[in-house]
Order: sequence, then structure tokens, then C-alpha cells
Amino acid sequence: MAVDAAILRAVEAGESPPTLRFYGWSPWCVSLGHFQKPERELDAAALREGGWDFVTRPTGGRAVLHAEEITYSILARKDEAPWCETLAVSYERIGSAWAAALDGFGLDMVRGVSGMSDEFAPLREGDSPAPPCFASSARSELAFGARKVVGSAQRRTREAFVQHGSIPVTPDHERLVEVLPLDAAGRSEYLRVLRTHAISLGEITALPGAVDSVDWTVWERRMAATLLVELGVTGSEGALTAEESAFADRREAEHRDKQRVFLGE
Repeated sequence: MAVDAAILRAVEAGESPPTLRFYGWSPWCVSLGHFQKPERELDAAALREGGWDFVTRPTGGRAVLHAEEITYSILARKDEAPWCETLAVSYERIGSAWAAALDGFGLDMVRGVSGMSDEFAPLREGDSPAPPCFASSARSELAFGARKVVGSAQRRTREAFVQHGSIPVTPDHERLVEVLPLDAAGRSEYLRVLRTHAISLGEITALPGAVDSVDWTVWERRMAATLLVELGVTGSEGALTAEESAFADRREAEHRDKQRVFLGE
């Protein structure tokens, strides 16, 4: 996510082109929404024991465990194309592009399911910790049946935007409960909501009648190609500029210092 921040800065300045990234996490990492505080949302001792990282996202929303998943980011200037101009239009178009990308594998995606968070009574916004990010779904987000598949968020600056999202490949994202400051009853309820409202690609593809086999590397490339076509973007694979790399390194170093203080290392 430090790299996302570096690219966003360069895209806004007109120094880098629109960018699509797919990436993963090692070790696993909890990302918090921009306005969340780790001391309120996370159990430092449990994070140390699990050997997991945490980071604060540039976008809003709630805690997400990035475990075995596909993480994506799309970065562009607002004047790059008509669909980039507003949050609503860009969110809608990116959601449609993702629907096409996943439908290309024979998965029956539907657009956002309303009322997904209605059953989640014990925790509310403002409580500690906040309800799961995957417990609610916007109109443009994708679901399989009534369970969310792609969780996305967007941040818009003066001239550009970044949208990134999490697509679980296994149910390991549910282990978020292990590092939350909850008692046994709260942890059980939090886990119930995650299981009720979210589903991983691996669980979908394991269902009867689903695809016969999955090569996630092939899937990523095919999904990337479909996303670009659906968004009307042409391009090629590239690398970070020296300026982007240096900015990302500085941002990561700053975060590592804050992480060590929170974890007491």
C-alpha cells in the first residue's frame, strides 16, 4: 500500500500513467481504514504472536485481514476518461468490469446485496472494534448469492483517485477475529457475521458444478486483461519509477516505526 501511495502521487502529478496492480501479502497483514486507530481496533499481543503486520489504508472502511487473497488497485487521474470523473461513476464502472472478469470464469456474480449488515446487532459503528468490512455491501460491489466476494474502497484526491480491493481466495480472512480485542462471545458473533456475509473464490470454485481446476496465476492475468478491456484502457506491464520506489520506501519506513511502537518491539 506504500507503493499505491507512491503511484497515486505520481499519477496526480502527471508523471505516471493509469495503473492496475495485483498483489499479495507476506506475512499476512491487517489493514485498517484511514480513520481507525490500532490501539482501539487491534490486540497488539495477538498480532505479535501471529507474526502478522498491520497497516493503515489510504481509504476508509474497517479492518480487513489480507491473508490468502488477490489484492488489486486501480489508479488514474480524474480527467483520464469520462468514467474517472466522479466517485459514483468510477465505482460503478469498476464494479461492472470486475463482474465481467469473474463471469469469464463461469462464476455467477450479482451486484451489491442490500441489508447485508442488518443481522449484526452486537457491534455498531463507533463500537470497538468496528463491524467487519465484509459485513456490508455497496450497490456496485460483487456478491455470490448473498455473500460478498470483492470488497473495495476508493480515495479521491484533487486530481486523481485510487480504488483498491480485497478478493479472498481462501476463508483465512475470517481469522481476523484472532487479533481483535473481543471476548469469546464477541469473537463468535464477529466470526458468524464474516461467514454469513463473505465468501472466498476458493469456496465458490469448490461448489458442485463450478470450474474444474484453478490456476490462480492464470486467473490473475485473465482478470487483468478483462478489466483493462472493460475500462477501455490499453497498456503494458511496467515497473516503478525511481521516484515512486524512493517514496514507497520512505512511507514504509515511517509505518514500520509506528508499528514497532504499537507492538512494543
